[in-house]
Amino acid sequence: MSRSKIPLPHLPFRIANAVEDLDIEVMSERLSNGRSKTSYRLPARDADFRSVSLIKQVGTSTIVANACTAVEFTSIEPSHAIVMLPLKGDAIITQDKRQLTWRADACAAFLPAADTSGVFSSRSAVGIPVMPDLLEDLAARMLGRDPGGPALLDLSTPRELQLVWGSVRFNSAFTHLLFAIDQCSPVQQMLDRSGLDDAIHRMLVMLLQPEMFLGDPVRPKPPRRYQIDDVCDYILANLDRKLALSDLEPVSGLSSRVLQYAFRERFGCSPMQWVNDQRLEQVRALIQVAPPGARVATIASAYFSNLGDFAQKYRRRFGELPSVTMERRRTK
Repeated sequence: MSRSKIPLPHLPFRIANAVEDLDIEVMSERLSNGRSKTSYRLPARDADFRSVSLIKQVGTSTIVANACTAVEFTSIEPSHAIVMLPLKGDAIITQDKRQLTWRADACAAFLPAADTSGVFSSRSAVGIPVMPDLLEDLAARMLGRDPGGPALLDLSTPRELQLVWGSVRFNSAFTHLLFAIDQCSPVQQMLDRSGLDDAIHRMLVMLLQPEMFLGDPVRPKPPRRYQIDDVCDYILANLDRKLALSDLEPVSGLSSRVLQYAFRERFGCSPMQWVNDQRLEQVRALIQVAPPGARVATIASAYFSNLGDFAQKYRRRFGELPSVTMERRRTK
């Protein structure tokens, strides 16, 4: 069979303007840009390869749809976080030593901007970039709050995103939105004025934190207060360590689902958001008592690996850059 005839899962868009790749090295080169580099490899030397991809610009979002035979991949220093939405197929994805299962009709994946690797079966997928400031402001408006307040979304933890939440089927909702984008695409003015970019972003916000916007489909039994106190004490004693939700389960004796619910009830945020907030508070406290000659980067690097991301989170929480806090300390 000619490689151009190798069957692939369907894309959500018409493929008249799609780019077809029959050489995996050419595709790797085409998809690498700037400081980001993505490489693809065949799972076996004699494996067949074919890929078809499309890019749709919808408002501020660049949506990439791809159908491809089975591949392995590595992404080095990606420029932005992304939600990978499966339409067909499955994958095992690894980021920050976490292994995620990605499967059509079950789990999408949220991947922060960090080195990532994985193995895909023959699949069809859509990648949607995550713009933190836009999504945070939108989340606040969706909850009737003023934008610019404390972070509502966990945008620092790689994780599986459940495509089924109670009676909600996110995969169906996204499929209908993608179909609408495709129908509007021939007339750019129609696409620009359709509001579909806003609808995509709202759906992303709910997919990222469904318990906040849709409630818990089965309300868990609330934990005792001391169990959450123990978790908080453990977090505060280990702010300079890498912490994951799985680290907190044995401390409390509670499942990750119950922890998520309990932290939402008590603090209005997820456990990992609370960890992030406490790290920011700790860095600010240390800056405010820093000795002469101390540097923000030295203080912050004990708690945050990405200093650029830290500075943005700090400004969002405290209304100023950490350098401004440090300068005010020096002038006292």
